[in-house]
Amino acid sequence: MKWGDKPVIAIGHGLRASGVDPRPLLYLGVPVISSWQAMDVVDNRHPAYFGRPGIFGQRTANKVLYEADQIISIGCRLTPWMIGHAGLRPEQELVMLDCDGDEVERFKQAMWLKEDVATFMRQTAPAEREDWMAQCVAWRQEYPWIELPTHADTNGYMNSYRVIGEIEKRLRPDEVIVCDVGSFMCSVFQGLHVAPPQRVLNSGGLGEMGWALPAAIGASFARDKGEVLCLVGDGGLMLNLQELQTIMHHKLPIKIIVFENDGY
Repeated sequence: MKWGDKPVIAIGHGLRASGVDPRPLLYLGVPVISSWQAMDVVDNRHPAYFGRPGIFGQRTANKVLYEADQIISIGCRLTPWMIGHAGLRPEQELVMLDCDGDEVERFKQAMWLKEDVATFMRQTAPAEREDWMAQCVAWRQEYPWIELPTHADTNGYMNSYRVIGEIEKRLRPDEVIVCDVGSFMCSVFQGLHVAPPQRVLNSGGLGEMGWALPAAIGASFARDKGEVLCLVGDGGLMLNLQELQTIMHHKLPIKIIVFENDGY
């Protein structure tokens, strides 16, 4: 594979499923972005990581994705939630490293790279696109990762980005976070920094309100009744409120933080 002038690597959950250590991708001299499902695959504070693009994504990540002339998608199906319904620009070169050919056929300009991730990382030389990386860093400085409140607490409500920032300070190195669907998830996807082995679980493109509480139960059992942090909105919580009894019955150590905005 020949590098473009302004390449970007987009990683998805398929990279995790491959079982390959993704860290070498961060040292190819190419900006790395991820889907929401893969937001916890690499260290979010690494200088080569530029966030999660999409309709609720970060401005820098969207800018890097849009301005790139070459997109190398690794285990990432590039859903409309990530690239919009209009899709990529026709002139953008798309290289897809994916086990499912049907996903590749969704894009007319896609080239299917039929090799495994380990082979790709072993045989691919660094891109050495210093000017392009410098431009991406400049965009990150212009549109910084949301760490501080964009506005003060108002009308008796706490700024949700500030809440996420406070939660982040208290996360364990191996924290498992289950995130529901709703307006509050923007604060999570835009403002939260995580790094392996921390995990952030969400329902992805299904957009299932009420998913987080039963999913947190499953995650806790998967950890041998281990601790799980459940982030849920007031509307989503009401859809599966009965699962609180399941949590109590099995004495599961699940912390539940409810984001309440009077929406429901």
